[in-house]
Amino acid sequence: MKIKNILIMFIFMTIVLVGCNRNYKFGMDIKDYSNIISIESEGARVKKDILSKDFKDKVQKLINNLNESNFEKVSYESLKGNSPTIIFDNFTFEVSKKHIRIIKEDNKYQYNSKVKVDSLIELHNLLNDELGI
Repeated sequence: MKIKNILIMFIFMTIVLVGCNRNYKFGMDIKDYSNIISIESEGARVKKDILSKDFKDKVQKLINNLNESNFEKVSYESLKGNSPTIIFDNFTFEVSKKHIRIIKEDNKYQYNSKVKVDSLIELHNLLNDELGI
C-alpha cells in the first residue's frame, strides 16, 4: 500500500513539474513572442502592419538571443523619443539600444542593459530599417 501511494505521489509530482515548466523571457512566456501583429514608432508616427515571415523570424531570433542576465529590471520610466515598438497579441515590446520596455494592460516593466548587448542593438536597427527611420 505504501509503495502504491509513493508511486501515485511520484506520478502526480512529475505531472505538476512538467506542467509548470515554461520558458520565460523578461517575465513573458516565450510563446507570447511568436505572433507579431505590427511594429510602430510613435515619435516618428510610423506604423507597419504587413510584415514578411522572414522579418518576423529575424525579430524572433534576436529576441531569443537576448540574455536576461545582461539586463536589470528597474522602475518603469516614461521616456521621450521614437523607440521602435513591437505589438504582440498580449503585450507591447519597446526597444532602444539600451533598454527594453514591456507594457501589458495592467503592468509596465523596464529592463536596462548592464553591458553592451549586440542582439539588442541589432534588433533596434532592424526595426528602424523596416520602419524607414
